[in-house]
Amino acid sequence: MAATIRNDSDVPTLPALLLLKNLYGDFPNFLRETSARYGPIVRFKGRLRLTRQNVYFVNEPAAIEEILVSKGTAFEKSRGARRLRQIVGKGLLTSDEPQHLAHRRLIQPAFHRKRLEEFARVMAGATAQRVESWREGESIDVDAEMNRLALEIVSNALFGVDLRGDMDEIARSLDVAMGMYHFWQSPFTELLDDWPLPNVLRFKAARKRLRDVVIRIVAQHRAERIERGDLVSMLLAARDENGRGGLSDESVRDEALTILLAGHETTANALAWTFYVLQRRPDIEAALQRHVERVLGDRPVTFDDVARLDYVRAVFAETMRLYPPAWITSREALAPVTIGGVVLRAGDLAIVSPYVTHRDPRFWPDPERYDPSRFLGAIGGHAAPISTGPVGERERYAYFPFGGGSRMCIGDSFAWTEGVIALATIVQSVRLERIGTGDIKPLALVTLRPRTPIAARVRRRRQPAGSLPYAPAGHFEIQA
Repeated sequence: MAATIRNDSDVPTLPALLLLKNLYGDFPNFLRETSARYGPIVRFKGRLRLTRQNVYFVNEPAAIEEILVSKGTAFEKSRGARRLRQIVGKGLLTSDEPQHLAHRRLIQPAFHRKRLEEFARVMAGATAQRVESWREGESIDVDAEMNRLALEIVSNALFGVDLRGDMDEIARSLDVAMGMYHFWQSPFTELLDDWPLPNVLRFKAARKRLRDVVIRIVAQHRAERIERGDLVSMLLAARDENGRGGLSDESVRDEALTILLAGHETTANALAWTFYVLQRRPDIEAALQRHVERVLGDRPVTFDDVARLDYVRAVFAETMRLYPPAWITSREALAPVTIGGVVLRAGDLAIVSPYVTHRDPRFWPDPERYDPSRFLGAIGGHAAPISTGPVGERERYAYFPFGGGSRMCIGDSFAWTEGVIALATIVQSVRLERIGTGDIKPLALVTLRPRTPIAARVRRRRQPAGSLPYAPAGHFEIQA
């Protein structure tokens, strides 16, 4: 469907200062309410001499597709995204062209299907070990446990190292780094990056700790001089078209840090939100458990089971509809470009939000209702294709938890596989019983985190079914 053609002068216009005013509050729902009140494209107009950039919030699938895909070359990463270089340097998440495309081509083979089949063994084994560590009746912090699990999976599968001894330090450092999100989004904070402010000093210490972990991983790989088939080995072995070494140590560090942090943070949040919802929907939890028993019985999950665990995938997909980890994306126009019939000037900002679009009643009837059947096909109960593609009659970019276009999350297939395997393995063995009665609100930082811990009591159904042969970190080899 083509984007709606409008008269530019008819676009609802609000003062840009409203964005800054609401940035520190419930920003996702401010955007949602703004779209519901004013329409699918809203302009926030800068009026101060130093802030004349217009910001367009876009909540129309066809126009979102223009921004991310068909007219994607007319945009670059926004200032907010570039500010994330403070954490991850110039990795895939923050780099500009042509570096982004060149590095994406180097990294893409790490996520090919053949490697996913090998990674599935790590995912199932690490999850089974995590579940085995939980005692019957104990209270656990679900989001903390999912972060540890996801970090172990990423570090083992993609880096071939054991980071279990570093997990608490990584978590604390990442909390400090993520806590800088609102500070970085505020205007002119670049001028304060070198000031000895308490929050800046805490952040720099946390960043050093995170970088030290990755530098140690890279140094270990260089010292061993063994091609282990993992991502760091691939980056170190990269060559340019003339056969020369293609990546500096700094580039390898930045790409590894980006994948390590982004690759575990997003999936961990999606899993945590899934168990939060299941605690409140015992009917769906029971249906999920029956489905897993029917497909797996008493045996461990394998890669071949992922396609058969269609209800597990639908549950994971519905969670990412309501709680998309990457909840907002922004692009800055490089030149004048027409989006949804509205002309953006060079330098104008376009914002899109899966959180808002995924909860729009135009595309999702009764959008607040948690209903995994939205993602089940009508024939045979098989899961509908889940990516940026249509679900039923829905428009293509009514659902885009992993973005789209050339900057779509490079690890989306890894995340889908991990989410299904981890969720099935946990549900097969335990029920995470709700503790407390209050609702937990999202904390919208770089990702959509739970604002307070998700507490649960472990109720064991059976001992874990085991897993495919798995040893932590560096003791397995991924075949090319």
